[in-house]
Amino acid sequence: MADALRDGERADADLDTDRLVSLLTPHAKRLGYQTGVELYSHLRAMTRVDEERLSDLLTHTNLQELVGSVATDQLRELIAQMNEKSAAQIAATVASLRESVNENAKAVLPLAPIRVTIPRLPRVELPRNAFSRVKLSTLADLNELRASMLKSIPHTTMPEPPVASSDDKAGEPSDG
Repeated sequence: MADALRDGERADADLDTDRLVSLLTPHAKRLGYQTGVELYSHLRAMTRVDEERLSDLLTHTNLQELVGSVATDQLRELIAQMNEKSAAQIAATVASLRESVNENAKAVLPLAPIRVTIPRLPRVELPRNAFSRVKLSTLADLNELRASMLKSIPHTTMPEPPVASSDDKAGEPSDG
C-alpha cells in the first residue's frame, strides 16, 4: 500500500486524500490504528516522499533568497502597521497637546495682556560703495573705513567774502 501511495505522490497526480482516508478507515483498527487519518499518516511516513521533496527543495532552492524575500515582505508589512499605529498615536498626542496649550493660553491671556513694542530705529543712509569695502575684523579696520568714507564725501568750500581795502570805502557813495 505504501509503495502505491509513493508512486502516486511521486507522479504528482491529483491524489484524493480525503477519499483515500475514507477507504483506509474500515481497515485502520484491524491494523492497529485508531482512525484512517493515522493509518494514512503512517503509510505516508513509510513512503519517505516528504523527505525526498524536502531534499529536492533544499537542493534546488536558493534558501537565502527565499527566506530573505519572505522576511522582507513580512518586515514591510510590520513596518507599515507600525507606521499606521505611530501616526495615529502622534496625531492623538499632538491634538491633546494643542488642546492643553489652548486651554492654558485662554486661562493666562486675560490675566496678563502682553504688549509688544518694537522700537523705531533711525534711518541711516550709507554711501553706495560702503558695502563693497566692508571687510572688517578689528577696530582699526573700522576706523580706516570711516576715514576713507569721509574722504570720498565731496566737500564744498564757500568763497571767502572780499576784504575791503582802505582805498575802497565800502558802503559810501562815490562823489563823482
